[in-house]
Amino acid sequence: LPNRLLAMDRLDQALELARRERRSLAIAYVDLDHFKRVNDSFGHLVGDALLKQVATRLRKVLRGGDTVARLGGDEFLLILPEIDSVDAAEMVVSRVQRLFEQPFLIDPREIYSAVSIGIAMYPADGGDVEQLLRAADTALYRAKDSGRKTHCFYSEEMNREAERHMQLEAAFRHALENDELYLVYQPQVDLPTGRWTGCEALLRWNNPQLGMVPPVEFIPVAEETGLIRAVGNFVLREACRDLVRLQSAMNSPFRMSINLSAWQIRQPDLPAVVGGLLKEYGLEPETMEMEVTESTMVESGTQLQSLRELGLRIALDDFGTGFCSLGYLQRFPVNTLKIDRSFIRNIDSDDGGARLVEAVVNLGTSLQLDIVAEGIEDSIQLEFLRQIGCPTGQGYFFSQPLRIETLLQHGGHSRPA
Repeated sequence: LPNRLLAMDRLDQALELARRERRSLAIAYVDLDHFKRVNDSFGHLVGDALLKQVATRLRKVLRGGDTVARLGGDEFLLILPEIDSVDAAEMVVSRVQRLFEQPFLIDPREIYSAVSIGIAMYPADGGDVEQLLRAADTALYRAKDSGRKTHCFYSEEMNREAERHMQLEAAFRHALENDELYLVYQPQVDLPTGRWTGCEALLRWNNPQLGMVPPVEFIPVAEETGLIRAVGNFVLREACRDLVRLQSAMNSPFRMSINLSAWQIRQPDLPAVVGGLLKEYGLEPETMEMEVTESTMVESGTQLQSLRELGLRIALDDFGTGFCSLGYLQRFPVNTLKIDRSFIRNIDSDDGGARLVEAVVNLGTSLQLDIVAEGIEDSIQLEFLRQIGCPTGQGYFFSQPLRIETLLQHGGHSRPA
């Protein structure tokens, strides 16, 4: 296949022809999903063989005047001249994606692979090589971000989002050193009595220029920049320090729940870091609870077991929204099920939702697990949860997430219900 240098020359020629004849063309970045996993699992020889077979299939599906080039690694570039509409480009790209429905035979293995594709059109998305490549790369990023195994056409909205992402990345690199990150705590309430028994630590970022940036935006930035480790350690230390203050003020075994990201829990030194903090602050491990999602639990069972051996508790967050089977609840070291707020929201309007919540409470009780209902927002939801025996809950009906000073002032007293 043509290499990057030859591909750029052909793209330049194709653009010049398109300008002269006032025709459109399309380019597409094609990136193999999870190619690193193939190399890690089967070795680089198998990975190289897979790339050769991918190139062969791509050549077969393209037209005579099209170009397929390998830019390096697992990334290919398609140059599609005389493509006069998005629909025409869509047809070509769909054919490319169908190529990957059948496995690749690399003796003696069958390897299934898929691709993410980002497409840019000339002249709509750029008038020169650099602009088109940048547009296709932006579209590829969106395709990967959408769950991979898909394709996306470039749009101006993507460009604005890419600029926002770059702005966030630049600002976030200084967030820790500038003291822009802090924790807030949402109380967890004993539903029969209204007494606060614990809280969930939630990370916030307030930047002087950008204002409050939601976690759904800045956590991916932290992971991409490699800052997630430092941020995760910051959260753990701050939460431990504040838990000491809370337990002293409330004179009770107050419990702290901390969310662990998938990246964070894969770090081999996590148990040592947490164990060191528990010792430094003199905390009993059973007063610390680590929250993980269903997919993280399945992928990181060994690491979770190491945390349990320290005496820490494990909570399964957003239970019911993933693919967790009942067998997982027996296999993995879970102490607490947190019922996702989407189910609680439907309690008073959907009889099926109410029955589902009751079934989860009964399941947790039979397995001797603690249950926490998230997102309680009104007295109707609270009364229903009390009736079915749900022991613990959290949500704006009791309190919004609070800074540590405000939480200490409340002294563990919930609003009357």
